[in-house]
Amino acid sequence: MKESKESSVIQIRGARTHNLKNINLDIPIDKITCFAGPSGSGKSSLAFHTLMTESKRRFINSLPTEMKFFWELSSSVNVDSINPVLPVWGLPQHNPMLNSRPVSLDVIGGHERLQRIFMVMGEYLCPKHHCPFEKVSSYEAEIKKISKKVNLEEDVAHVFCLKNEYLKHVSRELMPSRSFQDDEVRAFDSNDMWYELYRVKGPQLESSKNKFNEFNLSPQAPILIALNKSTKTFEFENKVIYKCPHCSESVEKVKEENLETLSPLNALGACSHCEGHGANLVYDRDKLVKDPTKSLKEGAVNFLSFSHFLPMFPTFLREVKKAGFDVDVPFESLPDSIWTFLYEGSGKAFVIKRRLEFILEVFKQKLNVSIVKEQELMKQQGN
Repeated sequence: MKESKESSVIQIRGARTHNLKNINLDIPIDKITCFAGPSGSGKSSLAFHTLMTESKRRFINSLPTEMKFFWELSSSVNVDSINPVLPVWGLPQHNPMLNSRPVSLDVIGGHERLQRIFMVMGEYLCPKHHCPFEKVSSYEAEIKKISKKVNLEEDVAHVFCLKNEYLKHVSRELMPSRSFQDDEVRAFDSNDMWYELYRVKGPQLESSKNKFNEFNLSPQAPILIALNKSTKTFEFENKVIYKCPHCSESVEKVKEENLETLSPLNALGACSHCEGHGANLVYDRDKLVKDPTKSLKEGAVNFLSFSHFLPMFPTFLREVKKAGFDVDVPFESLPDSIWTFLYEGSGKAFVIKRRLEFILEVFKQKLNVSIVKEQELMKQQGN
């Protein structure tokens, strides 16, 4: 059956965007169409600001309100009709934003939903044992410090939090029996700064951590403990500590995450090795030794002839000799262990790796420098 003209083309009628003057045009579907003409003839106005803009407007308008709420919806295109309006994608003529990585998942709100899943269901893992961290309040550790400073045997301890914390997390209706102000535990006064959470006998203070955790106070909230007998007070923050059950001696403090820190566009979550670039700028053996027929003395290691490193060259040759390598024979005839020396040095020997890292750091942010993938480097070095 022969396909009709209407279903095989995109019909644009009365396009008046920018400098277009009632243009009527049929664009074939499933074929490559090029717009050609002098500057200012309306090529971009037709392709980007008419066809693509209308498609984008209708696409965003079809999304749920929660997704399109923060998106700026384009106004209707100045055209009589476009039929059919198909999904499109476009490559801009220039991208003024360096390092931008938006993808279709960002547009439809998919990344935000993934972030929420990880925020709710995710858990911290010990990088060494790969087991979940245990979330522990600093309350227990602080009580142990107090018990070492004072004798709690015959004392009574009052545990206080700030007034706003009490009203927010405990109760706005049932007020405590006591409050604290001017270094004194006294009958409750609503104007006092500290409200009592509970009081216990001194020996039971350390075991009251479960009671303390029931209040679910804000992280970093100030806590004050007042002792009756010794009339001493201790103030500390209700910090949250994450620690591995298998290596509890090395307590790891983990910062509370939020949706922004879980974003793929946030540098806080970047790989510490590649710093979020997905690749590393590394040295190439063929660039280090461009002419292996030269000896080390003749300048086989190319970058050591740079003016910045030239004063180090005599030191380099002296240390190479100490390491047992001949500086007068062609580099290609030296044993393969010469590379270990060049990268890592030997004892107090000249370490060429530090000089390489200095050069790479300078060029790291330059967009015109090609980046060698880490896997390619390992393959190249035979690791």
